[in-house]
Amino acid sequence: MLKIIGIVFLVASGTLVGYIKSLQHLNYISFLRQYMKLILNFKTEINYSQKTIIQIIKEYSPELPLKPYLNKCILLLNDHPFEQAWKIAFSNLQNNLGASSEEENIIKNFASGLGSSDIENQINYCEYNLEIIKPYLEREIEN
Repeated sequence: MLKIIGIVFLVASGTLVGYIKSLQHLNYISFLRQYMKLILNFKTEINYSQKTIIQIIKEYSPELPLKPYLNKCILLLNDHPFEQAWKIAFSNLQNNLGASSEEENIIKNFASGLGSSDIENQINYCEYNLEIIKPYLEREIEN
């Protein structure tokens, strides 16, 4: 009888772990899609409006799972410059969403080149970052 109960618990726990990992994976795919939409929004706003990067972030209304990261960035802007607030807000992507350290660094370093040049170069920078993150999204979807 104890063997049967043990086997049932083993199967149930394995299924639960698999389900949790699957949800984390889907959450990360959603995050990457939202992140790419954010970059596209930056590109559009930089090209067609006179808004600052901070105004663009404050007016952007993201969906989950990107929302908590942008909200944290907005809060940090009270005490930190934009680049530092962005890096702090997007730290721990590895632990929270299962991102690789390379992916986390790409996302954290996005702010370093944003708003530091003319419009054309900023648009090119956004396009460059989209192209960098695209293979990661494709890989996650494939997995």
